[in-house]
Amino acid sequence: MGNVAVRAGKLQDARRWFDKDLAVAQSLAAADPSNTGWQRDLSESYDSLGEIAVRAGKLEDARRWYDKDLAVRKTLATADPSNARWQRDLCYTLVKTAFVVRDPTVVTRYLDEARAIFGHLQRNGFFRGDEEFARLGTVIDRLSASGMPKPMFGALPEWWDQSVAAAATRAGLLNVASPLGPLVLRWAK
Repeated sequence: MGNVAVRAGKLQDARRWFDKDLAVAQSLAAADPSNTGWQRDLSESYDSLGEIAVRAGKLEDARRWYDKDLAVRKTLATADPSNARWQRDLCYTLVKTAFVVRDPTVVTRYLDEARAIFGHLQRNGFFRGDEEFARLGTVIDRLSASGMPKPMFGALPEWWDQSVAAAATRAGLLNVASPLGPLVLRWAK
């Protein structure tokens, strides 16, 4: 229901649904910390709340949610490096988090880590034929090449806020690089 509310633009309703999801996910994850499915559900709840915060323009709140999401996803990916799905999820979360981080060193570190994970998955043939995953590599490369941290300091162009909001979702993240890529590259120079 939270995702339906997001699509309808009803962020307060979505937040209420996602808060309920989070309460359930936290209870289940705490009841059995070894249950990786419940841990992943918890990370998805954090991700959803991060998305709501970005759409509401609350980037500091988004950062807190994405940091929690990142902690769970890193734990899962580290616990089972052979699980390509968890590696991919971590890669997406690193890129999303890079959009809301203010420290250029952290942005660079997250994008470098995402690039390494993406490269590993690609070299090993995971997600072959998955266009969305292929575009993720393009997004990472464009963000890294654009000097993405630069817009965080000083006047932000109007399109920056739009790109951050769009990047809150996986589909939006992948679309940011296409229409805004040339603008990001031009503005960052």
